[in-house]
Amino acid sequence: MGRISLLALGSVICCQLGFAQEVERKRSSLIEEVVVTAQKREQSAEDVGIAISAFSDDTLQALGITDTADLTNLVAGFSYTDSGFSIPVYTLRGVGFNEISQTATSAVGVYIDEVNIPFPVMTKGANLDLERVEVLKGPQGTLYGRNTTGGAVNYISKKPGEEFEAGFSAGYQKYAQSDLEAYVSGPLSDSLGARFAVRDIRSSEGWQYDYTRLGAELGEVDKQSARFLLVWNASDEVSVQWSVDGWRDRSEPQSPQYFQFKNFSALPAAEASENVQNHPTAPEGDARATAYNPERELGLDQDYIATSVRTDWQFSESTTFTSILALQRFDGNDSYNNDGLNVSDLDYDTATDTTAWNAEFRFSGFAFDDSVQWVAGYFYSGDELEDTRYTYPTESSGGYGGIFVRQVDLYSKQDAESHALFGQAEWQASEQFKYTLGLRYTEDSRDYDACTRDADGTTASLFQAVGVLQRAGLGDVFSLLTSEQVSQVGQVVAGLLPITALSEPIGQALVAAADAGLLDLTGDLSGGPGVGDCVTLNSETNESGLVRGGLEEDNISGRIAVDWTPSDAMLFYASYSIGYKAGSYPSLLSATDEQYTPVTQERIEAFELGMKAQWYDGLLKVNSSLFRYNYEDKQLFTVFKDPIFGAIQRLDNVPESIVQGLELEIQAAPFDGLYTSVGLSLLDTEVKNYVGIDINGNEQDFSGNELDYASPMEVTAVVNYEWPVFKDYSASIGFDGKYSDAAQGDLSNDPITVRPSYFILNARVGFSPYDGPWNIQAYVRNLTDEVYFNSTQFQPDVFVRYTGRPRVYGMRLDYEF
Repeated sequence: MGRISLLALGSVICCQLGFAQEVERKRSSLIEEVVVTAQKREQSAEDVGIAISAFSDDTLQALGITDTADLTNLVAGFSYTDSGFSIPVYTLRGVGFNEISQTATSAVGVYIDEVNIPFPVMTKGANLDLERVEVLKGPQGTLYGRNTTGGAVNYISKKPGEEFEAGFSAGYQKYAQSDLEAYVSGPLSDSLGARFAVRDIRSSEGWQYDYTRLGAELGEVDKQSARFLLVWNASDEVSVQWSVDGWRDRSEPQSPQYFQFKNFSALPAAEASENVQNHPTAPEGDARATAYNPERELGLDQDYIATSVRTDWQFSESTTFTSILALQRFDGNDSYNNDGLNVSDLDYDTATDTTAWNAEFRFSGFAFDDSVQWVAGYFYSGDELEDTRYTYPTESSGGYGGIFVRQVDLYSKQDAESHALFGQAEWQASEQFKYTLGLRYTEDSRDYDACTRDADGTTASLFQAVGVLQRAGLGDVFSLLTSEQVSQVGQVVAGLLPITALSEPIGQALVAAADAGLLDLTGDLSGGPGVGDCVTLNSETNESGLVRGGLEEDNISGRIAVDWTPSDAMLFYASYSIGYKAGSYPSLLSATDEQYTPVTQERIEAFELGMKAQWYDGLLKVNSSLFRYNYEDKQLFTVFKDPIFGAIQRLDNVPESIVQGLELEIQAAPFDGLYTSVGLSLLDTEVKNYVGIDINGNEQDFSGNELDYASPMEVTAVVNYEWPVFKDYSASIGFDGKYSDAAQGDLSNDPITVRPSYFILNARVGFSPYDGPWNIQAYVRNLTDEVYFNSTQFQPDVFVRYTGRPRVYGMRLDYEF
């Protein structure tokens, strides 16, 4: 049956910490029931025939969850990798899209109060003033915003109630990091309520240090987020919710660890500088160690703001109309170190401007004596994205070791639209059987402009030389030129040097090409690139210029399911679903227009069997699922072999892959005061059909390889014990941990890209009055100071890896007025 991997089974944690973290702080041995809105109406998680993990806000605070990336520590099979540009890449059940650009959409959708957050970079401030978080596993191709193939994360914010509420949380931890959060909520009139929440996380010490320079630190945090919510109950039938939320991030981005050198360019004369070649690697076993260029000031300058309006109108006893309108905007001007060196092998500054809007209109209700529940609607989304990346290959082989190219820029612009019609019906045929049918038709379109752009004349000169020699049929000669000769060819073509400045064989070859009419040596570039121009070569004409493209796609997705409930405490379900993820264009430096070939939409055909059961009056809960995905046209960030520049980046589709797995989740409260949960999962991923290029630029048959970042085994566990002290108070102690087996970092399964296995253990103690307004907690995260990595990447000339955070300890006080 092929390789069996154990898939991360952290879903067990469904309502982690159980009674010990209840808002009322009451002692109980019962595992609380979690209400979810996975099917756009409130239901108990145990009554929904879908694999779901759900967490309360108290759980997220107790376990130190500050954004969606942290959430992956709680959910088995849900992983996070660092793209190198402060952009999280999410993978769920082995399904993800490891694309590095800020304009890339995720295979795992993220929503706040059912509003789609289209790009992963926008999700960094979602964990604020929450009622709960739901993680839905498997293709979400019917009810949720955009089609996604991996799953969905649904954040539910707290709403204003009928009484005044206020509270705050204050925390302080290692590296002089403070975490302050406050909220105020209540009625403004009989029909109007409001809630406002704000959070500030900042530190005055960096958690990383430069091992090549004494006293140099990096990694200070400076993040703020806020949300304002207004709810107007206009009548018994109509309610309106308006929200404004946003965040800003002025933190210092993480710098990777450099651990191995590898010359990038295929050109014999192009070598990295001696500073790069002789740079010391990062010390082993030290998660804090890195190196970065002291001449560059690294930092994020990111702002996100969003607003949405939701209207619910129950215009009959059985039918409700819902509309959701949303507008989101993200701006980023950031500086990164992507090579882990104290010189610039490849550093970036980025400027990103993104606007997204979406609308959903749906009807829902009951029919046939309430035996059928249905929903039908229309969804629209639009995006405008502009991404400029300023790249400094100053001492890399791509820049001829500092001799030639010192800066080269990337420009890309994308406009996208998506339209969808969807519907789902659930028929309760009897007390034991329920049948579900959902369908969705989607049309996606995308327009694209992009190119590599000259910054100072050096890149234009280089590409002039490349284009000239290619048009003259002398591309092979180019690979034998020195960096000085490349520069001279470009200047001769531009009319800045006479032909006699070239060595005789090269000069004679150019004269012969000119005599044949293949090029012009008079200084007339006939539209050739100059300072600030696009230099990307057209693969057919070998002329430089802006690359334009467009993509039009449509699909039909859906879900069929059967739920069998033999008793109130047991549910069995079987489902068949199809999900798609729309195609896209990359945002990357390009030598030729072939690098801007888009990926087309990917498709997953999913089969799933599941069980949800509970015994002993809810003191023991067991959830399990068995699934298989037929994965077609997986979207992949990879390389291809350019005849001049060697292995360079691009996107591609993997025709056929298989994902199959088994998940098991157990929650138990064996005696009063004790809560435990444990999860275990098996995952088997395999490429069935794909021939591509490995990281070394060589052709490889990938058939039989594992998918990237699909961990062979993940185990999660939580233990929490609470007991009475001093009559009116309670104390608690808890541990939670996650084990993740080694995972491939690249589809080529090259050993150098493997992310090693790791185990993270966290601990905490708490003290609070039974019915009092406060709770105090001390904690240690990464108790054993495990050194682990969440991704390994190949930058020009260097292999780097991004480490997880080292051990931190701190305290937190929660107070409710």
